This record gives sequence, structure tokens and C-alpha cells, in this order.
Amino acid sequence: SRWQPHFASYENLAAGLRAFAGRRQFSTWKLIQQPGKPKPSKVPFTRDGKRLTGSFSDPVLLANLMNLEEAIAAVQHRGHHGVGLVFTPNCGIVGLDLDACIVDGKFIGTPIQQEALAVFETHSFVEHSQSGTGLHAIALGKAATNKHDGELELFGDKNFLALTGLNGLGMASEIPAPTIDLVNSLVCHLKGNKQRDRVLDANLNSDLTAHLKGSEGQASID
Repeated sequence: SRWQPHFASYENLAAGLRAFAGRRQFSTWKLIQQPGKPKPSKVPFTRDGKRLTGSFSDPVLLANLMNLEEAIAAVQHRGHHGVGLVFTPNCGIVGLDLDACIVDGKFIGTPIQQEALAVFETHSFVEHSQSGTGLHAIALGKAATNKHDGELELFGDKNFLALTGLNGLGMASEIPAPTIDLVNSLVCHLKGNKQRDRVLDANLNSDLTAHLKGSEGQASID
């Protein structure tokens, strides 16, 4: 069935993300069918209704984002499909994205997904993804974005996450740095490489357009 804005729970988002709801870290998103793709892509939009492009580390980006209240109003005004959270260098927000872990409304993840969520969720707002088969957990903290094929993705300094508020529980609070390091090490284990630093150089750019159209494709922004 087609995703409609009224399926989202903005009350849950406002409660769970109130620690930073007033900050300009939000966009809207809209499902758009891209040529050659089997399913629509979640495309982020700025406060003026334009597609979000450029670099995550560009200071101008924050001026084009919205606080949560503004983003919710923009969704309703423009008929978009939801509110998005945009991670930028030193934003102080971290996110966990787990794909294909919800079956019949219950969390049934891989052992590594279970381990990551167990340590992350205590400090997080947790919601179901738009597909209904994934989970997002959002907290306060510093991390470098590190992802592995949708199974386990840690966001912190770049990326876009399509929020829903659906079945939302908990509240985003400060997550201990060792916990973030543990999740980061789990991602690195899946990728078969060494652990990366928690915070990347803020001057390193990540182009949003390339990010949306790159080889990681839709899985990277789900």
C-alpha cells in the first residue's frame, strides 16, 4: 500500500526527540519513483521545498533545514510523506538503523542487531521504519557514520534518516561514548575491517547528490 503522511505519529516524534526538536536538523521527505529502481526512493527536501543537495559539512546546509515543528508543518502543507533527520558533522546526534528485523510487528534481528539495539535503546527514541520491517534508534552523542548493507548502520556526521514515529518509544538522551564505540566495532566486524575513529574530520565533505545516487542507493537513506 502507498505510504501516506497521516500514518506517521508526530506526537511520538515530538516527545521522543524533544531534546533537540528545536534545532535545525530536520527536513521533509517524499517517495519518488526513480527510473530503473524497483521501489520509490525517499528524497529529502529543504525548508523552501527544494531537493536537499550539496555537502553535509556545508554550513549553508543548516540554514536550509528546519526544526521539528517547522518540518511537520511543511509535510502537511506540501503533502510530503514524512519528516527527515539530517546528520551533519558535530551535530551531537547519533542514529542506529536496522533493516529487515521486524516480523509480524516483533523485533527479530540478527545476533549483531540484537546486541547493538540492546546497548543503544536505553538512551534512545526507537521507532519502526517506513517499510514496517526496520527499526531506528536515535540518541545524543558523537559518531562517525559507519554502515554495513542495511543490517547495521550507525549515523552521526552524515546521512539522512526518514522518520515515522510509528510505535515510537523512549526518549533521546546522551549515550555513553563506549556504547557508541561498541556499536561502531560491530559494524566494522561485519565489514571485516578495523574500527574507525568515532568522530571524523568536520572538513571532510560528503555530497548529498552523490549519496542519493551512489552505489549504496536507497539502502543508504532508508
